[in-house]
Amino acid sequence: MIDPNMLPDWVSPPGDTILDALEEKGWTQAELAERTGYTRKHINQLTQGKAPINEETALKLERVLGSSAGFWLNREAQYRELLARRSELEDLKSSVPWLSELPLADMVRFGWIQKHGNRALQVAECLRYFGVANVKAWREKYQALVLAYRASEKVVKEHGAVVAWLRWGERQSETLVCQP
Repeated sequence: MIDPNMLPDWVSPPGDTILDALEEKGWTQAELAERTGYTRKHINQLTQGKAPINEETALKLERVLGSSAGFWLNREAQYRELLARRSELEDLKSSVPWLSELPLADMVRFGWIQKHGNRALQVAECLRYFGVANVKAWREKYQALVLAYRASEKVVKEHGAVVAWLRWGERQSETLVCQP
């Protein structure tokens, strides 16, 4: 897994590596197209990251450019993962207001989550803690809980704090080993 704190500001498609290999060999995209049996348009789309490198393409690149098919498939997978993570971070920005419902300072102090300067990353960290994919899933799972506990009417009940503690208990119970 890629550390979300280490996401680069830029993403290099595997096509950049193809272009580097072509430059080393002194070839053009047209020559690569001829050697692989692909059209020039397809090679251009590969180099721009618009067309994905699939298994067939990886095998052809292995034979023509010399790097293993696994290398090309891994390069493609890493590129697509980084694109997805960048897109997800953009989407998570809309969930930043949800953080105000949670006792973030306490959750950090207790070591339940890490503190992030980037608020979208903080949302992702909290979602991981609660074991849900998004805020909607959090609300469906935890908001609907009927919390039956005694508390003075004078005490303000903070739903987010109660849910954070319940999740802590769930996580602790997941580590217990019980005899059958």
